[in-house]
Amino acid sequence: MHGYSQPTDYRFSHDSIELAARAAARLNRSSGLDGSRKLRILDLCAGCGVVGFEFARQVRIPVSIDFNEVQDIYRPHFLRNLEWMNCLRNSDLEATWLGFNYDELLKLEFEGQYDLVLSNPPYFDREQGKLPPSDFKARCRFFIDSDFATLWRVIRHVLRPAGQALVLVRDLGDHGVDRGQVLDEILNARGSWSELEPVRGTGLVLFTSGS
Repeated sequence: MHGYSQPTDYRFSHDSIELAARAAARLNRSSGLDGSRKLRILDLCAGCGVVGFEFARQVRIPVSIDFNEVQDIYRPHFLRNLEWMNCLRNSDLEATWLGFNYDELLKLEFEGQYDLVLSNPPYFDREQGKLPPSDFKARCRFFIDSDFATLWRVIRHVLRPAGQALVLVRDLGDHGVDRGQVLDEILNARGSWSELEPVRGTGLVLFTSGS
């Protein structure tokens, strides 16, 4: 259905496609988008770049996108997908690969740099199930190198005033985990968050940074 290059051991889900479509539709409906300023986007936990590339394909104003991903196995797939997307768009997308743990985005140089953050991150904490024997698969499904709370501290840190984030968040109530409580503690003093219509059963959180 989609011509993206990706590792054979772990395939992206249609959740990523739907997240990108929702984000592009929201931006396209926004008023005052005259394209006079190129918006800066962060695809966080980017994998092979599907969310960012699909968003770039559908949005109607100029954007530049940084793709942050800790697993270097994805980088050659990202480069092939960038080449393919440039052919589809008939123009070169301003895209940058940030191959490091997202904790590094808490550095001062990234503060307030992005208009929009998009993310389909791992859904589970490492204690919530048996980890796959493959380190690669484990990092795709579980927070291994960091954690859910730090993910949101990063998002809060990198957004510009009035910037927004759209993030897929799995309900872990059956694991005794209240993701909403974590979001309240981290986000409420710096903006507001709400839940939008789920994506194929997975929660979609919208955070708007304070001005």
